[in-house]
Amino acid sequence: MKITLKLLCLLLVLNLVSCGEKNYEQKKDANGILHHYNTNKPNQKDFKISLKKILEIDGNNLDSIRIGLPIGIASDSASYFISDFISRSIYQFSKRGRFIKKIGRKGQGPGEFQSLGEILSKNDTLIATDPWYKKISFFDKQLNFVKSINKDKMPIRLNAFQENFVGPILNWKKLDTHYSYGQELILYDKNFKPLRSISSIETTITKDAKGNPLKAILANAVANDGKIYVPQMSEDKYLINVFDLNGKLIEKIHKPYIKKQFTQDYFDKNKKELNMLCNIQNPHKKDIPYHLAIYDCFVDHKNRLWITSFKGEIDKHKGVKFDIFDKGKYLNSVYFELESIPAFRTAGQVKIIGENLAIINQQNQKISIYEIEG
Repeated sequence: MKITLKLLCLLLVLNLVSCGEKNYEQKKDANGILHHYNTNKPNQKDFKISLKKILEIDGNNLDSIRIGLPIGIASDSASYFISDFISRSIYQFSKRGRFIKKIGRKGQGPGEFQSLGEILSKNDTLIATDPWYKKISFFDKQLNFVKSINKDKMPIRLNAFQENFVGPILNWKKLDTHYSYGQELILYDKNFKPLRSISSIETTITKDAKGNPLKAILANAVANDGKIYVPQMSEDKYLINVFDLNGKLIEKIHKPYIKKQFTQDYFDKNKKELNMLCNIQNPHKKDIPYHLAIYDCFVDHKNRLWITSFKGEIDKHKGVKFDIFDKGKYLNSVYFELESIPAFRTAGQVKIIGENLAIINQQNQKISIYEIEG
């Protein structure tokens, strides 16, 4: 009897320990969607990623050119390419930072842009978006103009996987009393024919700048295995929806989250960056009561998902917080000081290209390239 009682106590203790260590589980629902349930405890306590700076390009300190507002970056095996919204030009640099070539200017002709957005390098072709003129231009690896196509549903940012593309289009309407501002994520075929809408987001901003600009940016990332990650842009829910190559919802990644206030001090410190969202001048603090649970997402060369999330006042780590996931499981969080870029502005200013992380600092026109180690 004593042995049996001791055995039962031992089993109970082991069960409690195993339950306490259960930081992750997965389950399929009735619709066949796989749910990844994480806690806030990391599954790899010793997990680390570091960044090693390998290059900096100062747009204000080049011999014969000046980059006014860097907006996009791409790379191939030999070069980096940077798009400049001010000059409507694309600059080519060697992997050591030597300026090679500049193309493009403001205009509507071949190789010209009315508005130059983000750029993408794929299969020795550089692809550049012109959202205002609803045009996509193609250049060879020497930056010779190849062709352009016009599309009504023009993506402002681009991701590529296999033969297809995915990117958000801008839905902007000027109404009598307000602006309707939002984005819609579209799946395209290899010829940029829209196949289907995957997700959308919309916010209302009045003509005197009342409205929450944080809710106007639709984050997304694409992995090499074809999975499309789209976070839910919410103030109180930490959720990433995962779609397949056909735009079908196949997985959901969950992690607990508690609302975090957007404090007056944080608002005052980052007002200049807030002004750049949706081109809103002097946004109102009362329209931004809380941070979003997720601000942006990226996928690295190992198909790990990086989620930008505001760390909160209790977290004393320095820098922007990235939660790292692998196959839906939360590994751990890493923190990087991104040259004064706040968490809500990583969209458009932070980009993972190959094995590197690029920081496009639009305040000082500097582009920094880091090697991802770990």
